[in-house]
Amino acid sequence: MATEKRTSWRLSAAFLVGMLSVGIPVWLMPYSKLNVPSALYGAGLVVVFILAALLRASGFSTFSRTLHVLSASVPAALMARIVVEGAMDPTKHNLWPLAIIISAVVGYAATAPGVILGQLIYRLAHREDKTQ
Repeated sequence: MATEKRTSWRLSAAFLVGMLSVGIPVWLMPYSKLNVPSALYGAGLVVVFILAALLRASGFSTFSRTLHVLSASVPAALMARIVVEGAMDPTKHNLWPLAIIISAVVGYAATAPGVILGQLIYRLAHREDKTQ
């Protein structure tokens, strides 16, 4: 049980850091300049990649859980903007479902290589433990 809480805490923290790293640049961008997926590209996705690799390489989370949780941080960042701006002007985001789908694809495209790299590092580290 303690291990599960530790894993949940780390996954939650990684999700929050990933969401903020992608979200802050997107949230600061004027609506007229916002273009999905171009607005999502940048340092935020690199942070999501690195978080995925580190979380999986450390063994704190499974491959699948790391992939899905960190991938969800990208569309969550965009959804936060859509909710806030939609509350102010409901006609502003009329294509939001398409934007969320595109951001989810971008999230998986950034997270999957990181999780795969982390899995390779994890396996190499545990292979060396068994041979010694």
